[in-house]
Amino acid sequence: MKKLYLSGFLMMSVLFLNAQVKFLFDATKAESSGNGDWVIDADLHNLGYSNGPAVVGQGSESNPQRYPTPAQSTITSTSPETTWEGALSSWAIDLVKKGYEVETLPYNGLITYGNSSNPQDLSNYKVFVVDEPNIQFMASEKTAILQFVYHGGGLFMISDHDQSDRNNDGWDSPHIWHDLMSTNSVFVNPFGITFDYNNFSGTYSNIANISTDSILHGVMGNVTE
Repeated sequence: MKKLYLSGFLMMSVLFLNAQVKFLFDATKAESSGNGDWVIDADLHNLGYSNGPAVVGQGSESNPQRYPTPAQSTITSTSPETTWEGALSSWAIDLVKKGYEVETLPYNGLITYGNSSNPQDLSNYKVFVVDEPNIQFMASEKTAILQFVYHGGGLFMISDHDQSDRNNDGWDSPHIWHDLMSTNSVFVNPFGITFDYNNFSGTYSNIANISTDSILHGVMGNVTE
């Protein structure tokens, strides 16, 4: 009987822990502007980014909602990555298959930490994913992000190359991330990360001759250039 109780307790603990791990994918920083579509799912495609923030009805860019559809509860081990529509759908689908929850912070959402009136306050999540932001973080948002990390939150900082401003506001992702690291009210360069502004363009064929390398020779084929 004790073994049964212990097994039940462990199972409940695992389920409880997994249920609390939620990933929040940001969409407030024009991640879907231009040729980018760094969202997990969008039912509407009506955003425009002519010069800065999103404008509803002025374009055909993805306008992701908080919860992807179909619902996460319908995702199974055989669900394809195309179940949701977005360049990050495969990542989100894999997370759900592993027992995590995913949400999107919509274009008009607020990046806060410790604000109980915001249902999507960062304190409600374990991981915050920001993929190629194209709008500069406000001072309050910088503080919120750094406080989130300071209190144990995980932050995915994904950058593009230099000169990758897709919404014509003068800011691209490497400059935005560097600005967060260098100009905030919490701590200068808190993570020891620097984003350079190099931009390489070309086709190269000098592939390392390592036949056992699983990256160069993986399940999707061989790297040739």
